[in-house]
Amino acid sequence: MQNISNETGGTLHQLESIYAEREQLASQIGVCDADGILNMVRSLEAQLCDLYQRFGGIADADGSTAAALLVQVNQLAEHLDAQFSEKSISLEIVDDKPVMRAEWKEHLNQGAHE
Repeated sequence: MQNISNETGGTLHQLESIYAEREQLASQIGVCDADGILNMVRSLEAQLCDLYQRFGGIADADGSTAAALLVQVNQLAEHLDAQFSEKSISLEIVDDKPVMRAEWKEHLNQGAHE
């Protein structure tokens, strides 16, 4: 009988953790299910691809196009900074071109998984 009680308590704790994570996702990014998150990521990827197509290969003698791109990148970064607790930035050389990568992470309910 004790085993059944322990299993029920563990299952209840897992269920509470799942609901807490979903509430945090809903409040932080406006979606809480896998489909919504995947759609959001795909939308961000499409926006980045559009950004690269519009600005990736333009020779800009006076720097105005690069400045406009940096403004957009800064706005996107500020938006993401407000939503996530951790950011890392790396600079790499890919095909003889410098590539800066930024990654945002959120550590959800760290204590719930321990």
